[in-house]
Amino acid sequence: MEHPGPPRFVATGDSVELAPRDPDPDATYTWSIVTAPEESTVTLGSDPVEHLVPDEPGTYVVRVSGPGGDHDLTIRAFPGRMATGSGVGGSGASGGQSGSGPGRSGQWSGSARPTSGAGSGGTAERGGGGRPRVTLSAAVEGDEVVVTATPEPDPESDENAADLDVEFLLDDRDDVDRAAVRETDRELAVPLAALPDRLRVYAVAVGEDGYSVPDAIEVGAAETDVAADGGRRTDGRPGAGDATDGGS
Repeated sequence: MEHPGPPRFVATGDSVELAPRDPDPDATYTWSIVTAPEESTVTLGSDPVEHLVPDEPGTYVVRVSGPGGDHDLTIRAFPGRMATGSGVGGSGASGGQSGSGPGRSGQWSGSARPTSGAGSGGTAERGGGGRPRVTLSAAVEGDEVVVTATPEPDPESDENAADLDVEFLLDDRDDVDRAAVRETDRELAVPLAALPDRLRVYAVAVGEDGYSVPDAIEVGAAETDVAADGGRRTDGRPGAGDATDGGS
């Protein structure tokens, strides 16, 4: 399996290690940036293992190309003021440069730079509490599987749950029609007809005190009965209503 893994939630300035999983030592792997925030100037080099240091808040999609084809990875970068010291799958180091080798030098793949929106961000100072939290649950509602996010502020925070935003990401390894996915402030819904055998959903709560540790849940076409009871978690914890199934 060459795919570099689940999506990442980081802050600008964090160094995100990019590496194919279980790579063939005799194969050639190359990285390219598919989309990035419009103002970003990050580049990637030509080594099998690269480092991306987001320089602008927003969504980045990077691609590794190898013997098994092309595999995309989504990285959501929040403003640097929200840095927590570590990202999901990232090294958590800050102040680096994107690319490879001592100088982290690299070139864009192709002549044009696609862009993505910056999403939520801002430059306000962080609040005085700890990081918020979020919990995901899933259920079948009519002809959809609905994943619901329940955010909570830190007990010492001045914020309340209504002040928090939620951001969802889907796992790039899962074959789902993104156009069929419906998203609201607290929910992500997928029609049963569009549900793949495996769908992994990730989310973070975002507030003035930073962004939460991501929560993740897994649902699938073959497990709609499990999804109806709260989904199967991907983090080893049971989903709501499913106290014994720890997922995989």
